[in-house]
Amino acid sequence: MRTALTALLALSMPTTVLLEAADTSSHPTLISNVKLSSSKIALNEVERVEFTTMQREIENVDIAASVANALRLGAGGQWLLLGKPTVTEMLNSSSSAEAAKPQATVVRERLRPVTVVFTVLPRTSGDLALPDIPLTWLVGNQIARLGVVVVDASIKVGSANQDLPREVSGVAGYAWNAKFSDVREHVPASQVETQNNRQLIHVQKNLTLEFIGGTLAQATLLAPGLSLEQARIEFLKHWGIPQIEEPAALTWVLGWTRITASADASGPTPGIILKLVREDVRANLTHTQVSNEVFGVLDGGLPETPEQAEARRAKEVSDALEHPATGVPAVPDASATPGK
Repeated sequence: MRTALTALLALSMPTTVLLEAADTSSHPTLISNVKLSSSKIALNEVERVEFTTMQREIENVDIAASVANALRLGAGGQWLLLGKPTVTEMLNSSSSAEAAKPQATVVRERLRPVTVVFTVLPRTSGDLALPDIPLTWLVGNQIARLGVVVVDASIKVGSANQDLPREVSGVAGYAWNAKFSDVREHVPASQVETQNNRQLIHVQKNLTLEFIGGTLAQATLLAPGLSLEQARIEFLKHWGIPQIEEPAALTWVLGWTRITASADASGPTPGIILKLVREDVRANLTHTQVSNEVFGVLDGGLPETPEQAEARRAKEVSDALEHPATGVPAVPDASATPGK
């Protein structure tokens, strides 16, 4: 029956991907089918992946959750999951027709192939391998290897490729890895503000740089008197189609830089607020906080002094910029609108 299903799937879709088993002597390697939206994309383009396996062999496995967790854990700092994977367990039409025929002594199994679809966004350029997917709904510890996608160091704007905008590497002439200790020497003390564990530098009238753990991680720009509808076309020309579109906000994810433009009515003149976030720095800070406040407590380690904590945060933020973190949360499903 598996041989018949494998042959049927191979005829239905032309591209194949190997499913590797941990012990091929007891469970043979299977062939499944994979479809990629494109083998080469720009940094702001999403990749839609679809693959099909044989029918589930293990009940009570949440396939969508299993695939989502595998994508988050296996992204390796190279991919961001958009929304949630979708799973379809379809009854094979030809098998259904056979089962409908009168059978005196033979009961035929009705095949239900599993089709999984998900969408990811690249974090960097280069030849990027898609994350491996453990097939937890099949026996034999099998893994789907989905291939490699070439990501160009450009963004897609309309039908043309453009150079990466400067916001990918920094803001207002300051690199995302800029250190607070270096920048504060070049701005008046009146433009510097401290809030909890972060420092703010108001470099221009409506532009604020946020340093977390001593490293530039966020920026906020106010544009009073400008509506989102007025600026939409110019934003699209500069950053391409947003990956997330909401009634009062647009969000672009360009590598590790997330840019959100939303309506702002907090000031005397309504306008737009732009928030730029360097997500690898934020993810590393979250990793550090969880390690210290959860696992460090469970392990019974000695508490850090404030000076030690500040030095460690600065070092780990610096390391995050050189070696991007892998634990970035996925984009919420409700508002995800893949842009091409």
